[in-house]
Amino acid sequence: MSAYRGIPFTRLNIFFKIKPALIEVILLVVIGFSLWGPKNLLMTMSKRYMGEISLDPEQEKMMRHNMLALFWITAAHILLVLFSAAYMSKEAWVFISGMLLYILYGAYFLYLFLKIRINNRRFNKEEWFPVVNNEGMIVGKAPRSVCHNGKSQLLHPVVHLHLFNRSGNLFLQKRSLNKDIQPGKWDTSVGGHVDLGEKIEEALAREVKEEIGITHFTPQFIGKYVWESSRERELVHSFIAITDNVPVIDKTEIDEGRFWSFKEINESIGKNVFTPNFELEFTELLKKR
Repeated sequence: MSAYRGIPFTRLNIFFKIKPALIEVILLVVIGFSLWGPKNLLMTMSKRYMGEISLDPEQEKMMRHNMLALFWITAAHILLVLFSAAYMSKEAWVFISGMLLYILYGAYFLYLFLKIRINNRRFNKEEWFPVVNNEGMIVGKAPRSVCHNGKSQLLHPVVHLHLFNRSGNLFLQKRSLNKDIQPGKWDTSVGGHVDLGEKIEEALAREVKEEIGITHFTPQFIGKYVWESSRERELVHSFIAITDNVPVIDKTEIDEGRFWSFKEINESIGKNVFTPNFELEFTELLKKR
């Protein structure tokens, strides 16, 4: 029998001292399997006791992030317990194998609580968008900054209107140079986000009124598609309409606007005149009509 700092080591007491670590290994395996295995065991167990749980993509991402943090906290604590069992005093081992884990978990959850409170204060001042799946069904919600941060890639709905005059010319708007996305490029007649709690048709009417001052028009739905850029992912609902009115642009949002013939548009395609989104939509939806 050997001793370190007066602590005798026997097979019996060393097993007793590493027992907390062995129990935590089970938790570590469950978390690890939920993270990297074929099934999220923690979610399955939660559904068993709390009923059916449905998470939107951002909530799933947050849950995975928290599980990963808890995995590494638990792994680090296991190593500390093993080290204290072999090389530290009984008092140190008692603290590390017991109270320390609760302190580490508590500190992490306190950090999450404070982070959520701070974010909520900031997000409350922002626009909130619905988060949807590829079919357009709402699966959650998120603030503008999260949808546009280039990381979340949360799919959110937008509306586009392609406005024609009786001569068949298409009205285009030139994006303001102050825009953070595609400044100074010619773009769809009207385009904008769908607000939280707003129907597609309501969003379209609101955006048309705000951007070009038209309140009476009959939109025709021509299709929807997913548009993805380095900044965001949008589910675009595209419409066309014919007007006898002269659009009156909002100078705070748009530099200028005018009607273009299809010949003019075709001659400028691929020359960095239009936004990539408009070029795709013109080619795929409008030219084929």
